[in-house]
Amino acid sequence: MKRLALCLLVAVTVSAAAGSMTIVLRDGKKKRTVTPLRFDEIGLTARSGSDEVVFPWEKLTPESAFAARNSLTSFESGTARLGLAEFALRLGLFEHGQAEFEVAQALGALTEAEFEKKLAALRTSELGYYKRRIDGLLKKNVEPRRCLELIKKLKERYPDDAVVKAYEPAVEKLVDKIADKADAKVEADQKRIEDKATARLRKAVMKLVAKKTKAMAKADALMAEAPAAIKLRQVSRVKKKLVEPAGAERYLKRARKYLRQIAKVDKKFEIVKKAAIQAEYEAIEKKMLACYLDTARILMKERNYKGASEYVRKILYYDPIHEEALEMVKQIRKNRIRFKMSDITNARPRVSGG
Repeated sequence: MKRLALCLLVAVTVSAAAGSMTIVLRDGKKKRTVTPLRFDEIGLTARSGSDEVVFPWEKLTPESAFAARNSLTSFESGTARLGLAEFALRLGLFEHGQAEFEVAQALGALTEAEFEKKLAALRTSELGYYKRRIDGLLKKNVEPRRCLELIKKLKERYPDDAVVKAYEPAVEKLVDKIADKADAKVEADQKRIEDKATARLRKAVMKLVAKKTKAMAKADALMAEAPAAIKLRQVSRVKKKLVEPAGAERYLKRARKYLRQIAKVDKKFEIVKKAAIQAEYEAIEKKMLACYLDTARILMKERNYKGASEYVRKILYYDPIHEEALEMVKQIRKNRIRFKMSDITNARPRVSGG
């Protein structure tokens, strides 16, 4: 891996050492418990046992390098936070960098115009960084799951950018490849075929496993896109991503149907263990509950109580003592009481339709 060009203008030393922390080395992901003392353009100087050791920045994972420098950076100095932000960008930690730019501006180290310029440069740098990594994986046709994770990450940060939208055709192919790879792994693990009947049974089950895996991948992809819409309070888009007719709920139900079919085909659970099917079934229901909960929350925020009640009922179907859902029931009931009282007061509350 290329050495990071860390152009720190001034070596920074603190008078009091930070507390001990665990750092992770790139080489084999080895962990070390150290007490950070100071840092400069070369790396981190820390106490390890009774010795002072210099850890070059390029020898640490980005997260450890950032955490170590952060522990030695003043929380009251805008200039220091600005330096930490630039350091984060060099490490490829763009979200950390953005957060530190915001802190630096709040502390007066950046004007509004300078702050906006920094964010624009960060956006360009981040998009280019992810594009290089994604394009490299697509060109080599390797690590489809990692490639899909990077595309999802980019969508979360910049959902409407043209660079992100250009990868939409690739997502479907990656999902299919992941499903095919999962199918191949299951078949390899279960390669011991005793007779033709077992072979036919295994083939039938594996087809259902592949379909279930593909449905789950699509559901996960849709759920990963929902946070951006939730943040912007785009109700219709949230529902489109999470619930039927086209959201994650549709594919979760489809995956659950395939699990039932697997149990029906493989009555003795020779190919897939009963406990594994049950565990996946429960995991799917938890994801469905999460979809309903996110949808109900945003509808409650919009005071669409009629719409929210539909998803609250679904939540309570899976978890009758779900505290947040029960609290929503109380709020919905109170709204209905106010609505009826308005017949007397003529002060109609705001109630959205379903």
